[in-house]
Amino acid sequence: MNSVDRYLRFGVGAGIFAVPLDQVIKVIRIGKLEPVRRGPKFLLGQTPDKIPLVSLGRIFDFPHRADSTLAILSYLNDQRIAYQIDRIDGVFRYIEVTPLPRRLKLPGFLRGVVVGAEEMIQIVDLFRLLSKKQRESLLRMGG
Repeated sequence: MNSVDRYLRFGVGAGIFAVPLDQVIKVIRIGKLEPVRRGPKFLLGQTPDKIPLVSLGRIFDFPHRADSTLAILSYLNDQRIAYQIDRIDGVFRYIEVTPLPRRLKLPGFLRGVVVGAEEMIQIVDLFRLLSKKQRESLLRMGG
């Protein structure tokens, strides 16, 4: 990827991440959640509009922050899905995203990295974030 692209940059735990802006519907504030019985561990519940809320902290293996009230609203197939995050840094243009070497066997949702003077931003593909099994478990719930 060498073209100029716009990304929504955000933080989860100690990590700095960015997703392509075209994968984002909007950023939402999380209100009261309805519990989901027998849902997967990464699922925090669903909004009153029946949108499943996925903990990116649990997906990325960071400690869960119950006080986080922000989420990225996106799509999973034709259904809306929200991903809980800790903070929003804003929309950024990254001219060069360095692809990750395939030999490293990293998760398929990592598109590459942007290396700055004092930080490394991991570029995430929300459409490939959940495994096939995880996607199926959410879709079975009607999410």
